[in-house]
Amino acid sequence: MDHLRLICDFGEMSGLFMGSRAFLDKAVQMVARRMRAAVCSIYIYDEESEQLVLRATIGLEPSSVGRVRLAMGEGIVGAALEGRRPILQRVASEHPSFKSVPGIEEERYEAFLAVPITRGIASIGALAVQREVATPFDEDDALALRAVASQLANALENARLLMDAKGADKSARREGQRRPLRGARGQRARAGERFFGQTAAEGQAAGPAALFDREGVYESFARRTYDRAYGRADFESAVLATERQLEALQAKVEDKLSDVASLIFTAHLLILKDPEFTGRVLAGIERGDGAPRAVLQVASTYLQRFAASESPYVKDKVQDVKDVVVRLVGNIIGQSPAIDSQPGSVVVARELYPSDLLELSALGVAGVVLVTGGASSHLSILARSLVLPLIIVRDERMLTVAEGTTLLLDGGGGVVQVNPGETALRSFRDQRAVLEDLERRVPGQPVTRTLDGTGIRILANVNLLSDVDLATHRGADGIGLYRSEFPFIVRSDFPTEEEQLAVYTQLLARFSGREVTLRTLDMGGDKVLSYFTDDTREANPFLGMRSIRFSLRNPDIFRQQVRAMLRAGVGRAIRIMFPMVSALDEFLHGRRITLDCVEELQREGVACEAPAIGMMVEVPSVLPIIDAFAAEADFLSIGSNDLIQYLIAVDRTNDKVADLYRPYHPAVLRSLSLVAASAAEHGTDLSVCGDMAHQAEYVPFLIGIGVRTLSVEPLYLPRVRALIAGIDLQEAEAEAEEMLGCTTLTDVEEVMGERLWARREEAEPA
Repeated sequence: MDHLRLICDFGEMSGLFMGSRAFLDKAVQMVARRMRAAVCSIYIYDEESEQLVLRATIGLEPSSVGRVRLAMGEGIVGAALEGRRPILQRVASEHPSFKSVPGIEEERYEAFLAVPITRGIASIGALAVQREVATPFDEDDALALRAVASQLANALENARLLMDAKGADKSARREGQRRPLRGARGQRARAGERFFGQTAAEGQAAGPAALFDREGVYESFARRTYDRAYGRADFESAVLATERQLEALQAKVEDKLSDVASLIFTAHLLILKDPEFTGRVLAGIERGDGAPRAVLQVASTYLQRFAASESPYVKDKVQDVKDVVVRLVGNIIGQSPAIDSQPGSVVVARELYPSDLLELSALGVAGVVLVTGGASSHLSILARSLVLPLIIVRDERMLTVAEGTTLLLDGGGGVVQVNPGETALRSFRDQRAVLEDLERRVPGQPVTRTLDGTGIRILANVNLLSDVDLATHRGADGIGLYRSEFPFIVRSDFPTEEEQLAVYTQLLARFSGREVTLRTLDMGGDKVLSYFTDDTREANPFLGMRSIRFSLRNPDIFRQQVRAMLRAGVGRAIRIMFPMVSALDEFLHGRRITLDCVEELQREGVACEAPAIGMMVEVPSVLPIIDAFAAEADFLSIGSNDLIQYLIAVDRTNDKVADLYRPYHPAVLRSLSLVAASAAEHGTDLSVCGDMAHQAEYVPFLIGIGVRTLSVEPLYLPRVRALIAGIDLQEAEAEAEEMLGCTTLTDVEEVMGERLWARREEAEPA
C-alpha cells in the first residue's frame, strides 16, 4: 500500500513545478518515508563534466550535496545509470562497483537499491535508497522505485529545460525559406468562392470561420502601445487565470485523448512557475514598464535563448513561450487567449502542431483549414483519429476570410466554400444524415461476408485510444494496426516504460477479448521526434534511420517499449509487429530482443508469455525472399502505402509526381499476389493495412488474390463492410487473374474500367 501511495503522491507532486532544489528535497523526503528507507539520494548527470552529481539527500551528511561526484559506471549509482538497469544489493560493499565515499556517513547503510533516471536515450541521473543490512530491499521495492524514477525523469527534464536554454549556443541556424503562397497580397476571399486543396482527413463540416494565428497575435501585442498602467496585481491575477485556463484545457484533452495528452502543456506551466521568469517580470513592473511590456521584454530574452539552441527540443519551445505570452498578456489586458474557437467553428490557420490539433479537438471545433505547408502524415492521421476534417489550401486569401463567415468543408473532394448558399448547406445536411444512418445500421453485423458467403475480417487501424471507441461502435473485428508512435510524436520527450504500459493497458482493456496488433515505434521519414536528434542530417530521411532500424540502433528505447507491450498483454490476444523490415536478419534480431524481454520479465516475477510476432511487408527487398519471412513470422501485414512508393519510386506527397503514384501498377499487383501466395503456402496469417484496404477499386482485387483480412481507419469501416457485401468471390478471382496478366498500366485500366475512372473523377475538383 505504501508503494502505491508513493507513486500516486509523487505523481501529483511532479505535476507541479517548484524551485528545483525545493522539489528535489521534497522528493527524497517523500521517497524515504514511503520506502521506509534511512537514506534517499538523487544524483543528476552533468553532461558537461560527464559526472553524476549528488543534488539532494536525506540521511547522508548534508554538506555532501553538490560535493559528491561519480563518473559514469563509478560506484553502484554510476553502474545503475551506465547499465540503465536497477541494482538491488543486500550488502553494498560486496558489489563489484562499490565505492566508499568518506565523510558522508553511509557506512552502516549496507542494504542498497539504485535505479537509473532516463528519458529515452538521455541519461538524466539516478535515484538511490539505503537501509541497514537487517532490512534489505526486495523486487517489489525495485518496481516501485522504477515507477517513481519514471515520473522524476519527466519533472527533471522539464525543469532542466530552462537551465539548459540559459547557456545555449548563440549560433542559431537560419530557418529555411517558405514556399510562396498563391493569392496576391491585398486580395480577399469572395462570398461563394470555392478553394480547392489537399485532403488530409476526410469528412464534412460547416460552421463559422475562426482564424488562428498565434504568431500574428504575438506580433500585434509586441507592437502595441499600452496606455493603461497595468501593475503587479494585474500580472499576478493574470498568472493565476492563465494557470487555470491551461489546467482546464489539459483536463479536457486528457479526458478525450488520455494516451497522448500526458503533460502536453507542462512546458507552458513550467514557464509560468519559473521564479526567474516571474521575478524578472516583477522587476520590470517595479521599474515602471507596465505588466504587458515587462512580460514581452522578458519573453524576448527567453525566445533568443531558445532560438539559439542547437537542440531541436529546446528550439521547439519558442512556440510554447509565444503561446504562454499571448495567453498571459491577453489575460492582463482582458482579451481572449490565442485559441478561443467556439464549438462547431471551422478554424483557419497558417500552421499547426499536433498539440494544437489536440487542443482544437478538445474545444469541439468542426473542421480545420491549413493555409501553409503541407500535412505531415502524423498530423493527417491524428486528424482522422479525432474525426476532424482537415484540408490544406495553399492560398493566402483564406486568411482574409472574416471571423464568423460560414465555411463549408468537403473533405472528400478537398473543397472549401466561403459563405455557401442555402442549396449547398442543404446538400451538406442531407449527406450527413445519410452517413449517420449508415453508421447506425452497421454495428451488430457479426461477420462481414461477400455475396457468396466468404467471411472477411475487418480490423481497425488505431492511433489513439479515442479510435478504439469508434472502432468498437462501428463493429471492428479487432485492431490490425496500433501505431505506437503517436504517444511519442505529440510529446516533448520519450514516454517511459511505465507511461507506455498505462497506454497499452487501456487500449487492450477497451478491446478486451479481440485480437490486437501492436506495431513497434515507426519513427523517421516525416514522423520526426523534435526531442530526438543525432549529429547527422539525413539527405533522404525516408530511406534513413527509421522504424526497425531506429529501434535496433537504440535498444534501450526498443526494450522499454516491448516490455511495456508484454506487461500489458498478459492474458490477452496481443501480437507485436515490426515496421519497415528490409532483411530477415532484422526480423530475427527484433524477435530475439522480444523473447529476451519475455525471459527478463519472467525472471523479475512479472507474468508474461511470448506473443505472436510478425512484420510489415513494405520494403521491396523482402519480396524475392518472402518465403523465408512467411516461414519465420507468425503473421504478415502489407503496408501498401510505403510498398507502392518504394516499389515504383514515387513520392505521393510530391505534387510534381503524385499522379504517377498508381497502386494498379503491374509490378505492385504482382508483388501483392506473390505475398498472398507465399502466406497461403506457409499457413501464415496475412492482412493489408494500407489505403488500398479501404479503396473501392482495389478491395475486389485483394479479395481475389486471397486476402481475407483488411485493416482500415475506423472512419472507413461502414464503407468497407458495405463494399464487401456486394462482391462475388468468383468474379473477384477472375478479375484479379486478368489484372495479373497485364503488363502495362493501360491494360490494367481497361480491366478495372468504371471503378478506376469513378475514383479519378471523385478526386478531381469540379
